[in-house]
Amino acid sequence: MASWKLLLVCAATTGLAWAQPNEIEVRLDDTKAWTPWVGAAAKEKAEQFSHTFGDGYATFRASGGGGVMVWGLRPEAPFDVSRMRFLSMRYRLTNTDNTLGSYLLYLSSDTAGRMYARNLALGANDLIHDGEWHTATTTLNDYGGQIASAALRFRALEGREGRLDVASLRFTREPPRNALKAVLDWQPGEAGLAGEAVPLASLLATDLAEAQKALDLSDWFGAERVTVHGVNFAVATAGKVALSTSRKEKQRVA
Repeated sequence: MASWKLLLVCAATTGLAWAQPNEIEVRLDDTKAWTPWVGAAAKEKAEQFSHTFGDGYATFRASGGGGVMVWGLRPEAPFDVSRMRFLSMRYRLTNTDNTLGSYLLYLSSDTAGRMYARNLALGANDLIHDGEWHTATTTLNDYGGQIASAALRFRALEGREGRLDVASLRFTREPPRNALKAVLDWQPGEAGLAGEAVPLASLLATDLAEAQKALDLSDWFGAERVTVHGVNFAVATAGKVALSTSRKEKQRVA
């Protein structure tokens, strides 16, 4: 089975090959495709390590020994990134060393494992190690139009189980959009909100689609009343986005 899939915004078809894709998403659910490269960890290799997939994301674990493990991917056919400009990874790092040198994400146009600077796509010090979800986005280096191998690598903190969760790894032609849930944890709010919001005499209105684009979002709220961290909000779900305030507000909003 090929260890990748291509997503096309404007067309749909069957099979694993797509013509002129706008996005390539690397498959993370194939635990047999991502294999431990024990030799690449050398003398720092961890004693225990694993790769599992569940709840929509891959989990890589390592502990004991030197705490380092590498998981590599060599797709049956190289990824065609000739039209891609951006790399994006949705990740969570827990009990991991943010000073580990060389790379956390490695990409190469061949399978030889050469350590050119362009192959070190993301370093441990480029990412946030706080046990929370984050999205890292960067421009894609020049790989001659193809990527033939990839690798993920981290070092667990001493005496702890290090963990790297990856929800997505994508190459995109345009700046990547993120699902709203990945940016803001929201829930439908109660029907009655405390207080009353009254539109200003002169509304500050913005086209909803443009607001979505400016926030790099791929979707929008699914309810007009939402709750964020216990605070209720009323939001527009179509058309114009209007700024509202209470009757007590007298300060002019420019």
